[in-house]
Parts: sequence; C-alpha cells; structure tokens
Amino acid sequence: MVFDHSKNRSIKGINILNCIYHNQESSLPVAYEIVEKSREVIDPKTGKTKFVSEETKNAMMRRMLHVCCQNQLKFRYVLTDIWFSSKENMKYIKQGVKKDFIMAVKGNRLAICADDKSHGHFVNLESIELKPDSCCKVFLKGIDFPILITKQVFKNKNQSTGILYLACSNLDLTASDINTIYQKRWTVEEFHKSLKTSVYN
Repeated sequence: MVFDHSKNRSIKGINILNCIYHNQESSLPVAYEIVEKSREVIDPKTGKTKFVSEETKNAMMRRMLHVCCQNQLKFRYVLTDIWFSSKENMKYIKQGVKKDFIMAVKGNRLAICADDKSHGHFVNLESIELKPDSCCKVFLKGIDFPILITKQVFKNKNQSTGILYLACSNLDLTASDINTIYQKRWTVEEFHKSLKTSVYN
C-alpha cells in the first residue's frame, strides 16, 4: 500500500494542506489542515505587511503523518514535492515513523557520494555525474543515513529542458521503481483541481 502524502501545499485562496492515501487505483483524502494566517509580520524583501501562520507547513505535515500512523493507516511510502523535502521531514519519516519516502529535491542540495564519505566533500547534486534513469547512493548534508538519488530529464511545454531530482530512502529500488512510485503523487493534483472547481464555481 502507498500513502500518497503528496504535494502538501496551500491551494491559493483556500489555504489547505492535505494528505492523499493511494492504493492501486484508489485515492482517498485521509487528513487535512487549515492554514490560519493570523500573525501579522513585515516582509523583509518588500517592506509590506503580510499575515503568516503560527505553525509552519512542514510541522503541520509531520503532525498529520503522526495522526495517520496513530490511526494505523497501512502505507509504505510518503511522497512529497520540493517544498517538503527538508532534512527534518526526511529524518522524521525514516527514523520517527519508520516509513520510506520519495521526495523531489533541488539540484543545489548538498550531497556526497556514499563511496567517498570517508574522504570526500559535499557538492551540489548538479555536480554529481548521474545519467538519467540511473541511481546514485549519497548522503545528503545533515542526514545520517544513505539515500538514492535519481534524475529525470524532460521537455517543458516551451521546449526548454527540465531536470527533476528524486531522493528515495529505500535503497532496494531501481530508478524505474522510484519514478513509477513517484508518479502516484500526481493523484493529489486531480484532488486539488476538483477542490478548486467546487470552491470557485
């Protein structure tokens, strides 16, 4: 079973984080959080006033995951986008609730190849020679367990080249396995689309 803890991000104008459970062909919302932006702050970049939540979205994600585990929901993987690929989340998923994750990560994330850990130094993922659809075992900076990294190269609608790095905590998977499982994250996009439609129509 797969717990598609995916794309936990706010829907513009609605401010909801949600967890989608995906099993084979079925997808079901199992947890959500309302993002209450009640604290007034000054944006240091613009100097304008804005409202923010007292709790970060990453903390909300971990709390929802904790509740799902308390409720004995059966799942194997937590899938997220870049917004939720922090080292705190990785550690909590792998070591806290004993699950595996597949997360999109930025190309400037610092890592060191597992074979070079004893005498190498950290470099950007972009600097590691990695062929598309292959895996490399690395240690991300701040993470004390090895992770598989795979790279997808694709064409955007404007014909520019895009690169997606995926980090996986299950060392037994192939690049093909990782990509196939991560595709299940897109079920949440359909949920977001239906939710937006119901709200704005």
